[in-house]
Amino acid sequence: MKFNLRLIFYFLSFILLFLLAYSYFIPTKFENKCKDKNIFKFKLGVYKIDSTITREIEYEKIGGILEFLNIKEVKCIVDIENEHYLKIKNSSDSINKSLNWKKLNCGLYINKNDEIGFKDLRVIGGDRLITEEYYITRLGFNEGEKLSKIVDTTTFKELGNTYYKDRNHIYHFYGMAGGGSFYIFDEADYETFEILGDCYAKDKNNIYEMRSGKLDSIDYKTFKTIVGPGCYAKDKNGYYSWGTKIEKEYLNDKDVKEAIKKLNE
Repeated sequence: MKFNLRLIFYFLSFILLFLLAYSYFIPTKFENKCKDKNIFKFKLGVYKIDSTITREIEYEKIGGILEFLNIKEVKCIVDIENEHYLKIKNSSDSINKSLNWKKLNCGLYINKNDEIGFKDLRVIGGDRLITEEYYITRLGFNEGEKLSKIVDTTTFKELGNTYYKDRNHIYHFYGMAGGGSFYIFDEADYETFEILGDCYAKDKNNIYEMRSGKLDSIDYKTFKTIVGPGCYAKDKNGYYSWGTKIEKEYLNDKDVKEAIKKLNE
């Protein structure tokens, strides 16, 4: 009886070692709550294994020996990524807090180092589109001249449609998910620049759209826009959405028809 129990023990131990050795060298499918088909037990850990366009194999470790032995639950990739981006956000928030940013009357911000900042919100990642507060302290994509050397905060004000102005310059903010650009809009005539509707502006020479800038194809004299419902305009040549002419097949769209009605009033 003792011999049989010992034999069974050795047999089971052999099977276990064989399975461990097998899954160490050869990836084996791992059933998981995330229902990800590319999760495998491999090398005493849990890995996400994908093949790239060039047929290279990418290994991303998402669990160790405890997950391998099913003692600890494996986290879903999206949860791991969200945790990563939350750490980045928390680190950024901590840095911003230490800089003691304060809002000025003009709408810009100043920190304890007397740096002037334009406050933006950018997406840093994750399936939840985790965002962080972000201060642009230099022109362009935060790589140009310091705002503190350029902007006159005593006269700085928001004009609308992402345009700004102080006694020296007109500025434009071009927003992007990963962080925008704040720059001097020097192509516009300072004295005659004014905001039009929800998305446009003009000076004595040109019509501007807040994303595309100067609209070369627009007829200046007959240009007209509206406040709501959306970024629509017209001239003698047709109707426009943002900076693009609306093609004939889209003129019967419900929103477009509503805008056209208002433009023609």
